[in-house]
Amino acid sequence: MEPYEAIKYWKGQGVKTRVAGVTNRAGSLGSYEKVSPGAGCYDGSGQGRVWRRLMNRARRVVGCHMPFYEMSILFNGDVLICSEVWNRATVLGNVATQSLKEIWNSERANKIRRLLLKKKFDKLDSCRGCSLAR
Repeated sequence: MEPYEAIKYWKGQGVKTRVAGVTNRAGSLGSYEKVSPGAGCYDGSGQGRVWRRLMNRARRVVGCHMPFYEMSILFNGDVLICSEVWNRATVLGNVATQSLKEIWNSERANKIRRLLLKKKFDKLDSCRGCSLAR
């Protein structure tokens, strides 16, 4: 079933549904081109369309917007610059030894953000092969 048919079906059943685009998880999904259904997410609402447009604009300016508004904390306390970095290529710190504020404002995190703004993805192990950084 195509994603939009599934959304229509489940909406008819009273179930709120959203389809998110597939990313290549910082380059770790080798068959990304084969499984990628297309850009962005869709939930049929005006809000979804507005969010999609906003994120597309952010990507044109920055390339990847994620390190500017989120980070991920793993079970062991390691903090990743991005939720897409499953291979842990960029660990910023650990909450057992640093505060979130220290990690978020660290020189390493800010250096990564500066490189993203300059679209120098090839300089970042976690961004080099990522579909979100393009």
